[in-house]
Amino acid sequence: MISTIITNSEAILNAMEVPNHKRVFCIGALESRNITIHSQQIRAFNFCYAFILNKLSSLKQDKEAYNRINIKVKNERVRVAVVGCGFAGSIISQVLNRLVHEVKVFHKRQAAFDIHLKSNRVIHPSIFEWPHDGFSSDTTSLPFYNWKSEEVKHITNRFNENWNYFVEKIKILFIS
Repeated sequence: MISTIITNSEAILNAMEVPNHKRVFCIGALESRNITIHSQQIRAFNFCYAFILNKLSSLKQDKEAYNRINIKVKNERVRVAVVGCGFAGSIISQVLNRLVHEVKVFHKRQAAFDIHLKSNRVIHPSIFEWPHDGFSSDTTSLPFYNWKSEEVKHITNRFNENWNYFVEKIKILFIS
């Protein structure tokens, strides 16, 4: 259920960490239930929240650095690789690019959302939450990349516009 909330940043990171691979995280690829654009976005924001809080807790010893959160933590040389740049990967790379030294994205295709661009299918952000509260809300309320129920091609066009603006700021390696 999307509305499940884990408030402990360490618990979120532990839940997403790949077993036997320290500091390697998997964002929803092993999910067995419906995977929606909205659920991918929520998982991405949850991961970023946990990653940032975890980073901040290590900075608390340095009060000046802690108070200047808008400044990248370059002295630690934090590097992040994002494999797959769909809805979750694009959010993670954009959020963490503001905080870490280097973000590299590994992706199969040149366009991040191209597989959805020709689809006339109408999607709804929370219909799979039925019968729980909030299932009828036809708009998302996320920090960014919000959308409402409509044809997926319109949603992905807006995602692509944002992504294309951002893509020049990071290193993307296309793999086949």
